Amino acid sequence: MSSGRARRGKASGGMGRRPARLSAVDRRRAILAAAKEIFLAEGYEGTTMRRIAEALGVTPTTLYLHFPDKSALLTEICDDSFAQLVVEFARADLEHAPPLEALRRLLDSYVGFGLAHPREYRLLFMTEVPPHVGGHRPVPGDGATRPDNGQIAFAALEALVRRLVDEGVFRPGDVETIAEAIWAAAHGLVSLLIAMPHFPWSERARLVDAIAEMVLRGWTRA
Repeated sequence: MSSGRARRGKASGGMGRRPARLSAVDRRRAILAAAKEIFLAEGYEGTTMRRIAEALGVTPTTLYLHFPDKSALLTEICDDSFAQLVVEFARADLEHAPPLEALRRLLDSYVGFGLAHPREYRLLFMTEVPPHVGGHRPVPGDGATRPDNGQIAFAALEALVRRLVDEGVFRPGDVETIAEAIWAAAHGLVSLLIAMPHFPWSERARLVDAIAEMVLRGWTRA
């Protein structure tokens, strides 16, 4: 009787049932998740498509059905991370805040994003990646039909700087250069906070205020 039940159970698909195949969408998500973890743990340059395939237990051919190379993988991973920064800037409601308050909100949002997602921040801003990945301005001749999320995020900073110049809060100057200088200052703070967490840093709000004050003293009209 027991052997008969076992045969019937196997025939009905119990223990002998094969794992369900992943859909194309789920397989793509699984590839991106595995690639992200390996890029973060082992670095982009040292990672191969074969390494990612091994982590997933599939052949490299499976990866190539979804992504032409590891650069395409990194591009999508970075774009997804930048999308989170775009959301943070949108929550700060920069357009409806007084200009100086908007600057502080932007800086606070940027620092908050970096500290909330330190591993992703390292991949975006502290890892050597191909120049076209996570670009902050359109690359001439790349044929892109829309800006990526990195470009959208940087455009928010440039738009705020342009507003500060146009309203006479900042003295006249090159908007792109000023925006780059502000980003460099904010990045310096975030990268140090991530890389040296045991240093007895001042309160985050005070550090953000200090960066904003430094920017204002450098660019505000006398």
